[in-house]
Amino acid sequence: MWRSKTAFIPAGRRGVANTVLIEKLVGAAAERGDTLEACAELGRKLNNQGHSIGIALNACTVPAAGKTVLHIAG
Repeated sequence: MWRSKTAFIPAGRRGVANTVLIEKLVGAAAERGDTLEACAELGRKLNNQGHSIGIALNACTVPAAGKTVLHIAG
């Protein structure tokens, strides 16, 4: 069976929780006249402060099995 060498490497922080908020705040800083470097630093700082949690409504479907691997009673 083929396996990806990166299948079990965590993705790391992706910053999806604050995307719109960061875009609005960095955009406001740019309109205010902040430099590109200052806007980029603000975006990085805001991204490092954001957190999220993922919730699944169903069990995942494993492509190799073609079906869900567990049943969540409810």
